Amino acid sequence: MGIIHIFTETDFKKEENRKRIMKEMGLESLELCGANQIHSANIACIEKTGVSILDSVDALITTLPGTGIYMLTADCVPILVEDAENGVVAAIHAGWRGTAEQITAKTIRKIKKEYNSQPQELKVYIGPHIKSCCFEVGEEVVRGIGEKYIDGYSENNKPKINLTKANIDQLLSEGIMESNINVDSRCTCCSGLPSWRREKTADRIGSIIAITR
Repeated sequence: MGIIHIFTETDFKKEENRKRIMKEMGLESLELCGANQIHSANIACIEKTGVSILDSVDALITTLPGTGIYMLTADCVPILVEDAENGVVAAIHAGWRGTAEQITAKTIRKIKKEYNSQPQELKVYIGPHIKSCCFEVGEEVVRGIGEKYIDGYSENNKPKINLTKANIDQLLSEGIMESNINVDSRCTCCSGLPSWRREKTADRIGSIIAITR
């Protein structure tokens, strides 16, 4: 038994793309489970096989071998969590609203409570997302995330928010070791990856994590 994690560079939203990508990686035997994401702090635990989509959640947790859980993003922060010791994995979709509602911290808290995971044993992978270089926002976002996460201003004097730091701080607050947090440096908006901010694309990056048999 092992744990694999993947961040796709191409669209994972369409079923045919999911099947193709998983086949290309030799992972077609994985049973995939995703979510109808709503930019919330709702979390669901997958405890039985045969579930392909859950409604109205933005974080999934499972201990099921052979089940790949995934989130779809096109600027929001995709976060994958693994506890290899206890066989627990999680996938988180942290947009600015979810970040403001502490979805990352709440997911780690649930993993610790429900599965007796020790924070120092957790490894975290943060995938490509919009960085502060491109995340120019209005006052609603600043109020939600906090002024401490303003990371410069645009030419129009609008604040830019650092979603990366906001979510890392939530991880650190729950006892995750900084050395166990891995961050993809690419900004979706200026790297050519699927980006809603850049081109209002319908494509979505897939962030998948699974316990393999």
